[in-house]
Amino acid sequence: MPSIHVAILEPRFSNHSPLKVVLSAQASKPRRPFRLLKCLADHDMFSRPYGSLKKKKLNTTHFQGVDGRVKDIRHQLQVVQESMKKQIPTAAMIEEEKALRVQLEKWGKIEESIYKQKSRIR
Repeated sequence: MPSIHVAILEPRFSNHSPLKVVLSAQASKPRRPFRLLKCLADHDMFSRPYGSLKKKKLNTTHFQGVDGRVKDIRHQLQVVQESMKKQIPTAAMIEEEKALRVQLEKWGKIEESIYKQKSRIR
């Protein structure tokens, strides 16, 4: 609720005193509506019977900056593939490439799901 302040002014033309009403709005942060992303509901920790605080932090700990994570994985994959072109690939390099491809597929699907859901909201 905004606060109200009333000031009684001096009478000028008649014997009635004018009133000055000042409404001051509270400075509050605009609230963003809560939106549950589908990728959060699919996560293992979401269905576990933990406290609600841990579920609220799930978004910030696991899914914040998904687009940056996808770019980073693509860059790592590109570095591994370039090193495999320059020298004979070892078993460790092949396993690292497979792991990066799996991660890229996983986070690519999550990123796509988030953008798809956000586009429908707007």
